[in-house]
Amino acid sequence: MINEEAKKNSLNRLKRIEGQIKGLMRMIDEEQYCIDLINQANAIRRALEQVALIIMKRHIESCVAEACKEGEGEAKIDELIKTVDRFIK
Repeated sequence: MINEEAKKNSLNRLKRIEGQIKGLMRMIDEEQYCIDLINQANAIRRALEQVALIIMKRHIESCVAEACKEGEGEAKIDELIKTVDRFIK
């Protein structure tokens, strides 16, 4: 389960990302230079990846760890590997 620290950190980052998205929308509306638009979109993507990593770390620390203690770790680890595979593609 997500804890308060991960929740707060994720939400703060998502609020910043929301601002970045609004900025990118403004840049597009103002027809700014294509490379600047691509760079901003890439920054947003990277910021979202950081949110996913915060949540993934917490998942490992809580859900996966608990499943391992209960002898059900293999299923959780398989699920995590599939998720990581989708994440990196």
